[in-house]
Amino acid sequence: MVVSEEKISYKKKSRKIPNSLIYEVIDGKPIYRKGYKDVLNKKKTLEEIMGSSSLQAILIGLINKFLFKNMPDEYIIGGAEMGIHLELKDNLSMDIPIFSVEQISNLTTKYINVPPKILIEVDIEADTENFENDFDYYFTKTQKLLDFGVEKVIWIFTGAQKVIISTPNQEWRTVDWNTSIEVMPNVVFCIAELLEKGGFKIEKGK
Repeated sequence: MVVSEEKISYKKKSRKIPNSLIYEVIDGKPIYRKGYKDVLNKKKTLEEIMGSSSLQAILIGLINKFLFKNMPDEYIIGGAEMGIHLELKDNLSMDIPIFSVEQISNLTTKYINVPPKILIEVDIEADTENFENDFDYYFTKTQKLLDFGVEKVIWIFTGAQKVIISTPNQEWRTVDWNTSIEVMPNVVFCIAELLEKGGFKIEKGK
């Protein structure tokens, strides 16, 4: 869970929202977890909205399995929902961040404040009501990460079965699941192949 390091009390429509429902902070504004209103209205528990879908969870697991086998030893993969502190008013969450070991040789109990070399995100876990739409949130978060120094952001959307690959000062590419995706030189995977080799069949829209 990523929350602001500042001691700030956030309110929305005169109702105090607990920090446990804050997923990220962007430009000083709290971004809540998708489904947070159901928790406030006691329709769901916090644990219920924090869980990933079966497809999202398995896909993250398959990607991690591939990376652990194929990444050079000088790189390390961060855990899911690892927090990153960009600046005073920006704290983001990361699914699969890839760092060089030398970047994070000194570990602390605080959010990491250096950009991963590569970041792989799977689906949007944030409530995007304060953005024009989900993609407005996606564009904002991705650009902030690139501006911070991330060299490549690979964002996977399970519903549309699309992947958007973003790099600084270059045109962002959108590809299908059956396209080979280069994480870095000599480290390439195809989502459709990962799922097939894992024994999983996915129907579009399911």
